[in-house]
Amino acid sequence: MGRFIKTVMIMFSLFAVIGCSVQPKQMYSGERLPVQEEVVLEGWYLPFNSERKYTTSVQILSVDGKSTFDNLNSMMTVDTTYPIKVYLKPGKHNVTVRYSTGMAYSIAHLWFEGEKGGHYRIDARSEGYSASIRIVDTKNNKTVGGVQ
Repeated sequence: MGRFIKTVMIMFSLFAVIGCSVQPKQMYSGERLPVQEEVVLEGWYLPFNSERKYTTSVQILSVDGKSTFDNLNSMMTVDTTYPIKVYLKPGKHNVTVRYSTGMAYSIAHLWFEGEKGGHYRIDARSEGYSASIRIVDTKNNKTVGGVQ
């Protein structure tokens, strides 16, 4: 019995390490484009630790009406089943994101125009009972797009 429990604990530990975060998701069909031809949209994840008393994240729930939910990752992750990074084709995109901090969250419906080779970050912050969420071009730190 002791060997069985040890094996189960090792397997659980491996799944926890592998499944701590959801992998980036390609949101277009076909083979992945070269980096200089695709658009990268990225949220972020800050785990609970001794300085931060709660988990904070920006997750991408859907792009152009297509859910980013991943059934495989939902079985293997504790904190999230939605990615924080997606790969897109250039053009206009409608994005639904969730900003979570502690026990509170906000959902925002945003749009932006992604350029070839562009890298965009979803910025979010909260003050009191309100949240501010926007998409920023990482090369010049300027807001792109807006609220749907």
